[in-house]
Amino acid sequence: MLNIVVAPYRDAYFYEKYGPAVRDLQIIDTLASLDIVKKIHVINRPVSVYERVTTKKNFNKLAGNKKIKVYDKTSYNLFGPIISPRVWAGNVHSKYCRDLLGQLVDDQCNNVFIDFMPTGIIPERDNVGPWLLWYDFIDNFTKHNRFTPQEKAAVAEKYVNVRSCYNYITFVSDACSNYYADKPKNSSVLTNKIFISEADKENVVRLDLHENVYDLGFVGFITDKLDVPFLKKLAAQYSIVLYGKFFNDKIRGDLENISNIKIMGEFAYTELPKIMNTFRVGLVPYILQKSHDESPLKIYEYLKNNKPCLSSLDFEFSDNKYVVNYNSNNFDYTRINCLLSKSGSPEIFSSLDKEHFLKSSLIKIVNEILET
Repeated sequence: MLNIVVAPYRDAYFYEKYGPAVRDLQIIDTLASLDIVKKIHVINRPVSVYERVTTKKNFNKLAGNKKIKVYDKTSYNLFGPIISPRVWAGNVHSKYCRDLLGQLVDDQCNNVFIDFMPTGIIPERDNVGPWLLWYDFIDNFTKHNRFTPQEKAAVAEKYVNVRSCYNYITFVSDACSNYYADKPKNSSVLTNKIFISEADKENVVRLDLHENVYDLGFVGFITDKLDVPFLKKLAAQYSIVLYGKFFNDKIRGDLENISNIKIMGEFAYTELPKIMNTFRVGLVPYILQKSHDESPLKIYEYLKNNKPCLSSLDFEFSDNKYVVNYNSNNFDYTRINCLLSKSGSPEIFSSLDKEHFLKSSLIKIVNEILET
């Protein structure tokens, strides 16, 4: 049996608001569904005083799973969250993990610590007891478009620690796995996958298209990584709808000035099936220079709901006829019409095999970790 402790990048408060919409929370949910897992201890990043009195007051959903226990406390450091919030977050989170790891050992289980934090150093392997240390590269945060130089330096320091101390490493993409010149022996690429939540009861509900829908749609957080010039070109011929929270006011202003683009705002993960019913083709329109070796979860959500996808990069879908790269040499705008005609076809979801599902991949990785 496995006794798992997790240091997530997105915490239980994120889960409460958005649901399992991101990689680390989907992995936690999926691991909790495995019979081999006895208990999962989720260590929230300590909450600042400012957050505690405003946005982070309570949560219910993640801890509603009987296998999961969430650890949550308040940090009374008044300056760290203001001066350098991400660096502070990594440091205070890692200290909280150090304080708890010794208490959470289960002598009747294999003890696994999963670290998703881009910053913050935990002790050397010899000082953490019987824990198997597993680090997951959600992204290559040394390239992240929203991280400052100081924050990227903290990330690079973390990655040095990961390379020398962790028993197992998973990378979100092949490109991300090239971060280390000498690839770690006990590592693998775990791209994002099709996630099936417990609420889905192992069945994916793919609704029929409504009559009045947009041609193209985007779901996800909206930053300066969005390829606005390309969206403007698309909007000259096609209707576009964008769902997601904005992290850049200028980008929002630019998009609001483009006719034929509709902005719908943020959403929760449980709303995705309904949202997917409002457009025919999914978009992943990212500026190439701002890519951080990611594997977009949204592509899997599009395919899961029988929506083809128009993307700025191949990612892990270079041979998939339902994911078209608009920056490739053979791209022709007539291909968009072809994608529109395929929308809603059950063949899209059927084209995915077992390896495209998160649960199948995690079972394989857990077995590999236990063999290290």
